[in-house]
Amino acid sequence: MKWLDNITNIIATHNAGKCPFCNSENTDYRIINLSSDIGYGDVWCNDCKKAFHISRMKISEDIIKNSEIPKSLNY
Repeated sequence: MKWLDNITNIIATHNAGKCPFCNSENTDYRIINLSSDIGYGDVWCNDCKKAFHISRMKISEDIIKNSEIPKSLNY
C-alpha cells in the first residue's frame, strides 16, 4: 500500500507528507468521524491527483479534518 506512510504521518503529525507517486509535498487529507473512535478518510496529492480512501480506521478527535475533496482525483 503506497499511502501507508502518509496515514502514519497524519496520525503522528497531522500532515499527509509527500505523495508516494510524484514526491510532491502538496498533499492533503480528510478524516470524518463515524462514531466515538471510528472514522474514514481520504488522502490525496493536489499535483498528480492520486488519492487513497480509508474505509474504516481508529481515530482520535485531534486528527479529524473536514477538508473539501478536490474533483477529478484518481483513486
